[in-house]
Amino acid sequence: MRKFILISSLFITSFLTACAEIEPKPFVPSSGHIDAEIQPTGEIPELVTQVPTLPPPAPAVELEKYTVVVNEVPVKELLFALARDAQVNVDIHPAIEGVVTINAIDQTFPQILGRIARQVDLRYEYDGDNLFIQPDEPYLRTYTIDYVNMSRDTSSTNVVATQISTPTGGGEEDGGGGGGNTATTGITSESKHHFWETLVLNISAILGEEAGAGGGGGVIPITSSVIPN
Repeated sequence: MRKFILISSLFITSFLTACAEIEPKPFVPSSGHIDAEIQPTGEIPELVTQVPTLPPPAPAVELEKYTVVVNEVPVKELLFALARDAQVNVDIHPAIEGVVTINAIDQTFPQILGRIARQVDLRYEYDGDNLFIQPDEPYLRTYTIDYVNMSRDTSSTNVVATQISTPTGGGEEDGGGGGGNTATTGITSESKHHFWETLVLNISAILGEEAGAGGGGGVIPITSSVIPN
């Protein structure tokens, strides 16, 4: 009995010594270790109990209206007089010519300008605070179309097989069997989505031009007025 107690005591002492050896050593940071100081949290703001009311939207500024009654007046003189009264900076192309007959009562400057453009071959556009009036002739402009540069062709085939059986012959003694007719129906659907080719052809038709073969493998047509890139 004494021997057992002695062995148990030695075992417990050895176990405690082993546990003391596997215990990790405390972490000692190096001299270049970054240690962020804990910042004070500060005061917590009070809860918002009422949302601030937004001011009501301001009404749009109403454009000034004019009354113009003229009969066969040169368009340059009329445009210059309108721009002067409306205090609009205007540049009139020297090629603008023609006469205008118009009766406009209490209309804005853009409305009157649009009516004049229907009588005389001209187009107008604003560039900042300046109004440019030019002859209605073809001019180059780039339009950005947000569509991927790709075309898609899909084809799907559906096959339906039907079988019709008809009894022939006598009963089981005659060993008669049955006959049947088999029919197969196939449906093929094709879908072609060539966005850019269709777009160029449609615009060319509006301009009255004939589209030719494109440079990229003849897929997208190119005209003298419509150039897809």
